[in-house]
Amino acid sequence: MTRIRPAQPSDARQLCELAEATFRDAFGLENTAADMDLHCRTNYGEAIQAGEIARPDMLTLLAEEDGRLAGFAQLRRGDAPGCVTGLEPGEIQRLYVVRDRHGKGVAQALSTRASERCGHAVRTWSGWECGDAIRGRSRFTGRLARGAPESGPRRP
Repeated sequence: MTRIRPAQPSDARQLCELAEATFRDAFGLENTAADMDLHCRTNYGEAIQAGEIARPDMLTLLAEEDGRLAGFAQLRRGDAPGCVTGLEPGEIQRLYVVRDRHGKGVAQALSTRASERCGHAVRTWSGWECGDAIRGRSRFTGRLARGAPESGPRRP
């Protein structure tokens, strides 16, 4: 059974390992090793994930099964692109599930809990809703860490 819970500061180490592993699994074949390494160094690490967990404008949800992390979702509130309307938009910034749990309801459980946590007054959006959907993933525009153009992995 999948248990969904908010991440705690003590989860930062496990979360950074899960986040990097699932990102590499999802996008590794479509990118160079150098681009993947750059992206992962910039976006995943115990201190980075601890900072995300502590952010008041972000909620990190963890999916656990049999004592291990099976996936995670990160929700962010704040500025949204022009295609998103609503008084208080919230973004599903990341949602990843380990490969051996694909098709087992983990992503659906994370999505459901994310929607519940956002509340009815919040419009939740992701890259998919702005016309970038390709094979169920949002298109990576080439803007990576700190907005560097054309540096880093490209998501299909």
